Formats: sequence, C-alpha cells, structure tokens
Amino acid sequence: TRPVSKHRVRFVIYDNPDVAAERLGLADARSLCPDPGTAAVEILPAEAFAEAALEAVRHAEAYVYVMTYSLSGSRSGTIAELYAALRERAGAGVKVYVIVPAGSRAATGVRMAAMNYAETLAEAGVQVRFLQDFKVQHKKLIIVDTRRAFLGSSNLSAAAVTDNIELNIATEHPGFVDAAVRDFRSMLRRAKSVEKLNR
Repeated sequence: TRPVSKHRVRFVIYDNPDVAAERLGLADARSLCPDPGTAAVEILPAEAFAEAALEAVRHAEAYVYVMTYSLSGSRSGTIAELYAALRERAGAGVKVYVIVPAGSRAATGVRMAAMNYAETLAEAGVQVRFLQDFKVQHKKLIIVDTRRAFLGSSNLSAAAVTDNIELNIATEHPGFVDAAVRDFRSMLRRAKSVEKLNR
C-alpha cells in the first residue's frame, strides 16, 4: 500500500512487453548496443517448461543435450512424453546425451534411480553419462540443435513440472546457446558411462 524505494527493488516482471519497453526505455537502450544476435528470453514456470521442452525435442534434427540432477523416468504426463521423445529422436539418429550426477554428495536414491533408468534410455540409443568429478552436479539444462536452450530449476521429473514451484528460461540467443553448448561439452568430456564409474 506504500511506495517502495527504488534501491529496495531487485526485479520487476511485466506481463505486457509494450508497457515494459516504454517504462524501461528499451528502444533507447537498444540503440546504444545494436546486437543482431539479440533474442527473446521466455520465462517458463514448471508446466510451460515441460511443454516447450517437449515441443523442441520432438523437432530435434542433430542433437539434444540434457543435464539434470534427477533422472528417473515417469509413467504419465508431459515428462513421460518428454522421455519418450528423447528415445524416439535417438532411435531416429539424433545424438541424445544426458549428464547426471554421481558425485559423493548426490543423494544415493538419485544416483541409483539414474543408473537404473540409464539402462532403459540406452536401449533406445540415448547416451547417459555420469559426473563424479564434483560433489554435486545440479544444473538443469536442455539444448536442442544449437538453436534453443532451456535453463532453470526444473528437474526432469513429474513433481518438477506439476507440484513444485519452479522457474526456467528458454532462449534462441546465439551467444547464450553457444556458451551453453561449450559448457555442456566440457562436462561431457569429464563424464563417464555407468560401466566406468569409480565404485
């Protein structure tokens, strides 16, 4: 009910892009740094993230890169469809890599579920790799064909896209996607197949 001083405001979300552009002076800001690679960033809560990621994966042509903390599959809902799309794309010749944690601080149940589900994914050609170099690998990232990246808090689990409060972004900004691809590939070089894990 009382005005809040500007120095206490950390971020503002506008539901109308035109209002945001006017109040923030975005036209003037864009003229200061004309970057032909600029692109929109979509903010995706849990269910919207799952639906957008599913749509992108279904249209993957070259590869899909996934990093997640929790990998356990699902029997229903959008996450089940997403796992089915990953398997289908791998079967169609798309390179599908998934990196999950196997470090000392990753919960035992999380590690075991990932190892068990990795076998199911491998049968369809999805290559699951495990990171042991870090105590915990907690990134949640999906990259499709060097053109679209998703980053946020949602795991690939049913709870993460239905019951939990999550926030994710999606963008096609070339610089962002390239940086995400480089990061993923550096992690992939350090990751191991389940057979090569130190037990």
